[in-house]
Amino acid sequence: MPPRRPLLLRLGLAVAGMVLLVLACYIGLGWAVWSDQIWLLAVVGADRFEHLHTAYGDVMATLLPGDQDGDGVSDGAELFLRTNPGSPRLHPPLGLHWERGGFIAYDTTDLTIGGPMDSFVFYDLLPQADRRVVLRGRVLLEDRHHSFPSGFQLRLTPPAHGQLALPGGVPSTSPLLVPVAADGTFAFELQVLEGADVDAQLREVITVDTATTTERLDEVGVRYLHSLSPPAPVAIVESRPSGGDSRTHTSYGTCRTIHLQWLPGNPSALYLLLEAARDETGAEWFPIYLYPPATTTCSLSHLVENLDYPYTGRLKFRITPLGPPKP
Repeated sequence: MPPRRPLLLRLGLAVAGMVLLVLACYIGLGWAVWSDQIWLLAVVGADRFEHLHTAYGDVMATLLPGDQDGDGVSDGAELFLRTNPGSPRLHPPLGLHWERGGFIAYDTTDLTIGGPMDSFVFYDLLPQADRRVVLRGRVLLEDRHHSFPSGFQLRLTPPAHGQLALPGGVPSTSPLLVPVAADGTFAFELQVLEGADVDAQLREVITVDTATTTERLDEVGVRYLHSLSPPAPVAIVESRPSGGDSRTHTSYGTCRTIHLQWLPGNPSALYLLLEAARDETGAEWFPIYLYPPATTTCSLSHLVENLDYPYTGRLKFRITPLGPPKP
């Protein structure tokens, strides 16, 4: 009778078998994601499929982190996304997503001036001449979050009446090289110069290009306006005991409808700026809309099911009268 295998050997073989099984499943799932299998999309849903696609792309970018053609896309990501890692002109499409606090809200009554201030329409910033504005964004690959190679930079050209700087740096009117972190995030500062025209309809732009290939990624509009008085809080009209909002389903996804009301403002104002922030202590404020000066109410749809805007909690609002600068 042959000798029995030692217990440790049998245990080791069992563990090795399980590891091979898990590895085979992992590779098989990766192939299904890479080949865009419709059945997988139907089984896991669009959101989980996006997460899987990003995860496997990041794995390939980690295994092959170099960027031999200098286009800002790692060799591993290019292989996973089926483009040529040796040609700077052949790569998956790059894009930008501007930081908006993790939320976005649309006006449902269309009483605004110049449309919504969100990244999908090149949202416009409203800096004041006495302070800097910190701008944050994230580079996307095929409209998805991905890892990016070390040394990837953006080249930003300032607007005609503005200066740019790295956070905490010295502002300059020259083009600025901005490093992109491994997760695609980047940040810079805008300082407004004297002589900027005060006009809500006039836009100057910050152009955003890749530093190596000079590929144009975006143009961010800048409007120069000045506050006539400090921001005033905006009341959420309480239509229900649960907080005055309700959910509806639109072509953009599930939205929470919020009704707002505020007191009449400064009669000298040219515009009213509505800003929003997370209902948290110290949360950063973001411009939402410009309204005519006589406006005292509006209705917003807060998108609550979106990967780029994951915040689903309550928002707070404030209104600021804007007009010509003080003489």
